[in-house]
Amino acid sequence: MINVSRSKQSLLWYLAFIVSAFLFSCGGSGSDSPRIKAWVIERELDASNYSEASGLVEVPREFGGLDLDVTKLTITNLTNQSVFLVKIHTGSDAISGAASGLAYQRDSSRALMPSATWSRSERSHSGVERLDFTPATRFNAQLPSRTAPAVQRNLINAAEAEASLPPQVGEARWFYIEEDNSDNPDWVPVEATLEAIGYHCYVWVWSTNKDSLVLPADERLSRSEAELVADKFDLIYPLQTNLFGHEYGGGVEESDALYGGIDSDPRVHLFFYDILADYDPDEDLQSGIVGYFHGKDEYTTIVGSNRAEILYFDTGFYLNKPEVVYSTLIHEFQHMIHFNRKALAHNLQSPTWYNEMLSLLAEDVIGSHADVGIAEEGLPWTTRPGLFCTGYLDEGLTEWGSSLQSYSQKYLFGAWLARTRGGPDLIKAMIDNSLVGTASILGAVQSLAPASAPEFPDLVADFVSALSFQGSGSGLNTTITGTIGGIDYSLPGFDLWSYNTSSFLSSYADYFLQSRNRGPVIALANTYMTRVGPNSFSLHSESSWQDASGTLSITCEQPVDPDVKLYLAFVSESGSGD
Repeated sequence: MINVSRSKQSLLWYLAFIVSAFLFSCGGSGSDSPRIKAWVIERELDASNYSEASGLVEVPREFGGLDLDVTKLTITNLTNQSVFLVKIHTGSDAISGAASGLAYQRDSSRALMPSATWSRSERSHSGVERLDFTPATRFNAQLPSRTAPAVQRNLINAAEAEASLPPQVGEARWFYIEEDNSDNPDWVPVEATLEAIGYHCYVWVWSTNKDSLVLPADERLSRSEAELVADKFDLIYPLQTNLFGHEYGGGVEESDALYGGIDSDPRVHLFFYDILADYDPDEDLQSGIVGYFHGKDEYTTIVGSNRAEILYFDTGFYLNKPEVVYSTLIHEFQHMIHFNRKALAHNLQSPTWYNEMLSLLAEDVIGSHADVGIAEEGLPWTTRPGLFCTGYLDEGLTEWGSSLQSYSQKYLFGAWLARTRGGPDLIKAMIDNSLVGTASILGAVQSLAPASAPEFPDLVADFVSALSFQGSGSGLNTTITGTIGGIDYSLPGFDLWSYNTSSFLSSYADYFLQSRNRGPVIALANTYMTRVGPNSFSLHSESSWQDASGTLSITCEQPVDPDVKLYLAFVSESGSGD
């Protein structure tokens, strides 16, 4: 039932309002145009018609063709149900939080969330905080054009050709490394020793720090440790290339002109050193740069290029947390493969968020494989979800910001996509198609379900709907399996609502609902972020909206930005968290 209320019942006022509406409509449209503030929709919703199975219920924002300012909702027949306001922004650009709308039960002042001051130590997360290596991330996000591979190899002179012969264990060679995590590369030549040779890799170890002092034996990889790394990569390589495809020069016959990639050697180089020279054996490593792939090494004419398919890893992390390094090895190998499958094969530049999402999915599906044997502390579904629960508000799904939150959010989105839209086959479809970003995701989804034709906002809304409800409906806690190329793959289920966020919530009691301390944190309904990212969302409620029965009245101030929509979610208390 829809009723229209006016500030006065006089027909004169009514006609004046219609005239003003006409003048406003003639004056332009868009988020900068003034909205009519005298016109209010009053809408009655029967809660008995809605449940988790109903998904999200959109809050109406139009009446009679007018974009209205306020929607007043009277929700009836609530029976031990909790009501949540869900905001979804499907625009491609960030907007001001003040333009995203809010809700309240009575007149209420707006509250601005102090997101910039949130403490990392108060975020709910476990395991190691893996940080970006800025020079590699920036370079990989803006790859320079690359000439034909055969011409590239012909640029190597005779001395370099001699150095490209297969090395032997104990042999030393020179490599370039970067000494700081800045945008201004300072390439330094260093000598490393080959400590192990696997079927698919070389393991190089740099035994000195930047002061040219030889490191103690317990601060660098031994030969036996390097052999363990080679063994692990040899387990990972066939599983990952079967699903994701090969690195440049891999998977082809020796007679092929591309065989072995830029250095004509089919093995991948794994280079271990103290990244940024910050390792302290007396400190418990909780954050840092664990490893990276740098696209500059696939170019012969770029200063600092090692002219090889090479991945870099931190010695300190391996000595203390080898499972994290093994998972990172899978992650960075996807970046190397991605360079070949997207940049070289199709001349495409992948958005960082998309490339990282696929690397996180590689950790998920390859790291969980029984043959690889990575312990749980090194797998993303044990370390990323808790951080997502307190950090999902920080940025949009289709952008890349701080590595702390970006990794967790992109993992959750990718994990949900894979577990609900095709399992391992979806991952393969994304890396196989000649698309990147949202187009690649949509193309992969439709290739597995040809009758479907979703738009990206549809996927975002489905993802948010899953996060609004606890339990099996989320799609995250169901293990999904698939067989590709004769190999079985599995995506383990996990419970997003097992992560307790009490510590974080108590620190910001003025902005978050305290009674829901498991799963994604719930912002109070009358709060908003300073910034709302592209393809982002937020969950809101009030204590009086929880476990409610009878009638509930809510006033929604509609978003100024047309790309933001408000929804309601009705959750039965029988399926709620703590």
